[in-house]
Formats: sequence, structure tokens, C-alpha cells
Amino acid sequence: MRYRVDQLQDGRTFGTTEITATQDGKVISAAVVSLHASEEDGLHRSASPPEVGDPKAAPRQDIPMVPWEIRVVGGVDLAAREAGPARLEMWMRAPALGSERAVHQALLAHATDLTLIGTALRPFEGISQADSTITLHTAVTSHSVWFHQPFRLDDWLLVAQESPVVANGRAFGRGDVFTQAGEVVASFAQESMIRRLEPKADR
Repeated sequence: MRYRVDQLQDGRTFGTTEITATQDGKVISAAVVSLHASEEDGLHRSASPPEVGDPKAAPRQDIPMVPWEIRVVGGVDLAAREAGPARLEMWMRAPALGSERAVHQALLAHATDLTLIGTALRPFEGISQADSTITLHTAVTSHSVWFHQPFRLDDWLLVAQESPVVANGRAFGRGDVFTQAGEVVASFAQESMIRRLEPKADR
């Protein structure tokens, strides 16, 4: 795999860098990273988190590719095929991590990428993310994360997300990440592809 890094803008406190990953001459991933040099004093406001109770009150659940503690509010199972609202709230907490902020950010970015398709499918009776590769073809086409304030992933974080629309073979989802004290520390948005697979003809 080959990575190309292009510095698009380099200011006194903000910079923008583009990273393109290619394999065998084909682009497989592209990212635009906006960087801020330091924390700044100034106006401060944070939206209130949804009222979901204490993390220990939510049932524990394993989510593939997230190797740390997850507690899903209301016990929602994204593999279930019963219809429900296109929302999901879950608490997460990793084992003890070091003090490197980028590690906490990278792991949270990874975790926010994995459940929005399942959330988008919840209102559809009879199908779920468990049907991916069986009756559905799904894939993330773009994913964006914004980090607003410092946080630690080895403290409880609440991920609250929703999907307002599924149309024309695509789904859109968005969410916010809150500390247990109620501060918004990150936000994310994702567009994905969701297509029904055509039944294979009998030979």
C-alpha cells in the first residue's frame, strides 16, 4: 500500500492535509485532515446529552471489531429484525490507555464507523445489519469525525446517534459523543451504500 501526503494549507493555528492510499494503482482510501495547533480560550457551550441513565444500568453487549466494554441503552440489538426507531445510544469504555491524545481519538474514530448502517436499517421490518452480504450489499462511502474537546476513551463515553434518511441506495447517519459529565467531545457523520442483493439464479 502506498500513501501520498499533500499539505494543502499551513497557517499559524490551522492546517489541512490530504492523505491518499493506493494499492496496485487504485485509490482505496482518501482523507482530508483539518488540524488545530492548540486549545484556545473563548466562548463555551455544550448541548445536553439524552437522558439514558447510568452506564452500569445498560446491558453489556459485544460489538464486532470493538474490543472494549460496550453497554447499549435499552438493550437494542442491531442484528434483530424487528422494526424500531433509527436511533442508538451506547456507553463505551476502553481499558486503561496512555496519555497520548491521538490514541484516544483514533480508537473513538474507529468505533463511530461501525454501527450507523445498522441504526439506519432499524425502521425496516424483517431486515437488519445481520443481512449484509446475504440479502443486502452495504458499505461505508464516507465517514467524518470532528473532535471538539479533549477526552479519555478509558472513561465512560456516551455515543448517541441517529439516521434521518435512507433513499436511493444510500443512508445517512450522524451522532455526538458525550462524557459522563455531559460535555460534547466529538461529533461524526457517515454516508453509506445500502442495496438489496438480487437472488442468484438456479443453475
